[in-house]
Amino acid sequence: MIIDVIGTSCTWFERKNTSYVIDKKIILDTPSGAYKDIIKVMDLFKAEAIIISHFHSDHFVDLMPFATQIARHGEKHGRTEKLKIFGPKGIAQRLIDLNKVLVSTPEECSLESYSKTIEFIEIYDGYEFSVCGYKVKTYQMTHGDVETYGFVFTDENGVSVGFTADSGMCENVKKILGSSKYAFVDMSSPSSVPNDKHMNIPEFLENVKNYPNAKLFPIHTCDENQQKAIEMGLNFVVDGQVLDLR
Repeated sequence: MIIDVIGTSCTWFERKNTSYVIDKKIILDTPSGAYKDIIKVMDLFKAEAIIISHFHSDHFVDLMPFATQIARHGEKHGRTEKLKIFGPKGIAQRLIDLNKVLVSTPEECSLESYSKTIEFIEIYDGYEFSVCGYKVKTYQMTHGDVETYGFVFTDENGVSVGFTADSGMCENVKKILGSSKYAFVDMSSPSSVPNDKHMNIPEFLENVKNYPNAKLFPIHTCDENQQKAIEMGLNFVVDGQVLDLR
């Protein structure tokens, strides 16, 4: 798996919002501001899937320009297969709601405008699917009252890469880490007190200890935690980094 790390942060910091491009064909989360950065590292019209972990703006809101470009121009760029968009329940309607705010063409504010070019697939805890040679398993995270999902991608050689998305510590985080050779793990919270929205540095260190067979990357970090990750050598990643995970 080749991962272009588009961003490592969230809305409130100067670094780019957390997002990944996998093998130049899969986009994992489309946060606000990510569209132009993502199309610098991949050909949008060769994307096979977009996967959305949850509907917070720093993970979702730039889905609109991706979907609109595919719908408007995919055919003339040689697309013959539908783009698969995976996301929580209501993913298609969320995109339509975005269109009503962000575009001026009434025709693009309906599901019919995407029916020829995009397939919407709703995910749930335990849902499994295949994309670009990977078997993907979906895990529901704990992120306050927001329906949020993490994922484990397993390639044909049995190498698994996990993504927790935004989450407090929970049983499904443990399942992701226990089945992954590499994992990108939320380390957003600057507080040492555990909460149900984001993990903190003590929890990340505990996971490193409990899952020695997995290489863990702290992600979605606040500036304070990113600096501490660098100082502690916690396999930190930076915006724009490319990782070859085999």
